[in-house]
Amino acid sequence: MLKPFFPFFYCLILFLVAGHFNYPQTTYDHFTGKGHLLVSIYDNGWIGNDPDATASGVIFDNNVMACFTAGIVYGDPIIGVVGMVGSGAKIQDMNNIVPFSFSFDANFNQIATFQMSDFTLFNMLVTQTTYSNTGDDFIFIKYSFLNGSGNNYSDLYFGIFSDWNVGGINNRLLNRGGIDESRNLIYNWENGGAVDSSYYGIIAFNGLNGGTSTDQVPQTRLEGYDFLSVLSPPTAMELDHRTLAGNGPYSLQNGETLVVGFGIVAGNNLTDLQANTEIAQSKWQSIIVSVDEQSDNPISFILNQNYPNPFNPTTSIRYAVSNRQFVTIKVYDVLGTLVATLVNEEQPAGSYEVEWNASNVPSGVYFYQLKAEGFIETKKMLMIK
Repeated sequence: MLKPFFPFFYCLILFLVAGHFNYPQTTYDHFTGKGHLLVSIYDNGWIGNDPDATASGVIFDNNVMACFTAGIVYGDPIIGVVGMVGSGAKIQDMNNIVPFSFSFDANFNQIATFQMSDFTLFNMLVTQTTYSNTGDDFIFIKYSFLNGSGNNYSDLYFGIFSDWNVGGINNRLLNRGGIDESRNLIYNWENGGAVDSSYYGIIAFNGLNGGTSTDQVPQTRLEGYDFLSVLSPPTAMELDHRTLAGNGPYSLQNGETLVVGFGIVAGNNLTDLQANTEIAQSKWQSIIVSVDEQSDNPISFILNQNYPNPFNPTTSIRYAVSNRQFVTIKVYDVLGTLVATLVNEEQPAGSYEVEWNASNVPSGVYFYQLKAEGFIETKKMLMIK
């Protein structure tokens, strides 16, 4: 009965024999059309560019590249910040787990999703989904943080670090920064606008509760947390500005998931930036938030990457069922031999989670497969004792 699986797993092993879980870094450009916004996204948490400037960056209305590096950050007062902070700090903790997948819907013609983790610090599983649509002067970044660390965290803040070079790298010392608390917006511009008269900002959709715009770079993780968790006035002079836009505080118990959202927005001037921010906030609330609130009934089958991965000896697998179906989730070794049946029953539409305890099997690569009528998906996991 297991013979049909052997060729499939044999080919997979030839391809994946190294068992390497940090996929090659890739980028994706969200482009909302000529005269609008382009933002590069990396599959390990960088936004715009990494320190080596290997992507297109952040460009608005055909101007020069306006952002050196930007990236995800989060932390608490004990560990400090983790994430992707360039510009001298060189905090680079995130590793890709699941590469990009792409889709579109009636509201967004570009949707990109991937998963990453910091592994050893908070050991969070982070799912990042970015959204954009032609004609908009903003993109959305939605982060879903799953705490599978075995620990409970408190006083967590989440945010985006960005090093703006509005007007290009040669004019970076002419940059200024501002904070619009009423719009949950931190923004930057080139003073005088000799090269680029546009304004660029970060929106914290869940609330702007920390951050600033300054020429200072956090030198330690704890200093970074102070920047992220306290809302401070921007440095009121022309400098090479960096911004942190933070949201919090949160408590996150082991096994819980938290979703936070940010936007990258641009405008031809401050008034235009503020108007685009208000449009973005309305669209976020009416589309992203309302869809999330209705997500108890998924529109498709989904099999997520197990977490933690690698693991010892237990790991959790999340999946979604779009309609009432007989569902199986089975685990196989590299030879295609069945080693565990985790689910084998009819289930109504909804989101589920199942745990596998692998204490009775040897270390190695295993494959878990979700199967329902008209749907089969298999993913790889690694157990290390």
